[in-house]
Amino acid sequence: MKKKLHSPSFLIFFIALVASGCFSRTTMMNRQSFDQISLGMRVEEFEDKVGKPFAIRDKSNGCQEYEYIERLEQGTEWLSETHYILIVRDGQVVAKRIAKEKRPAYDLIDQEDPNNFNY
Repeated sequence: MKKKLHSPSFLIFFIALVASGCFSRTTMMNRQSFDQISLGMRVEEFEDKVGKPFAIRDKSNGCQEYEYIERLEQGTEWLSETHYILIVRDGQVVAKRIAKEKRPAYDLIDQEDPNNFNY
């Protein structure tokens, strides 16, 4: 006799597992969470709130630069990026800054010069 694999409890568990995967989201850095990070805060504290950084860079002065990126997208196109930078020394935040990057007004690859109207 074959054992039935599609019991109701198995199906409910499987559906709950798939649904929780669809709706789970990792924490991320945004302006509000960046503002809540204070100087002197430990790395473990802010990583618990905003997750792991996009990149960690060692600097020549003994500090580390933690970089988080927030992207604003419309459909498949990106409109802007905000780079949140935390400077860490001895496991504590000693400085922080924000850098913004916007999409160019025109595509440099496909369009030679948007101001030259020689059709």
